[in-house]
Amino acid sequence: MSKNAKPILLDVESESYLIWGLSIGFADYRVAYLLNNQLEISLRASDSQLPKFNKKTGAFQYFNYFEDIREDDFTAHFLIKNSQNNQLLVSNQHLMDYFYVLKPNYKTDSQEVLRKLRSINEIVAAYPAHGDILEFAQLINI
Repeated sequence: MSKNAKPILLDVESESYLIWGLSIGFADYRVAYLLNNQLEISLRASDSQLPKFNKKTGAFQYFNYFEDIREDDFTAHFLIKNSQNNQLLVSNQHLMDYFYVLKPNYKTDSQEVLRKLRSINEIVAAYPAHGDILEFAQLINI
């Protein structure tokens, strides 16, 4: 992946989101702690869950996530673990342990965010989300 690659910008209900995939073998609360320290944010476990319909079982599965909604600078940060309860949130992104999702403001520099993510020693890999993530776009209506 090119060092100048930019994360995919999704438009979901007229909101734009930047998405990075993270490969890191830690529990979600530890990853949230690392992101909080490096990005100077305050991710907290959300009271809500992301629903995903499982075609095989015919039932919804629910995925926990962390969030930091910042009304003062019009940004929102989300950390979502890709694999929960032996199911993948985004099945075609099985190598990614987490997704860091950012609703950016006009000052957001996606390359600077990626640089900060990659500077966290515990993160094995941090890449802009790529490939067919339409599945993710349909889920991210947070």
